[in-house]
Amino acid sequence: ARDVRTGSWTDDRRAAAFLGGPDAPDPPIEMQLRDWASGEGFDRKVEAAATEIRRLQRGEGA
Repeated sequence: ARDVRTGSWTDDRRAAAFLGGPDAPDPPIEMQLRDWASGEGFDRKVEAAATEIRRLQRGEGA
């Protein structure tokens, strides 16, 4: 649980920020702006988190 809270469970900053708590790193500002401008920010965050979870399930650790 701590790894998820702090974002250390993944190298994907979008996924880490989406599932993490206040200690998780924020995605780079450029990524945040692209997500906002696209109107698909939430979808991109969900997809990033799901992709990382699938990767970990396959045994491809962070």
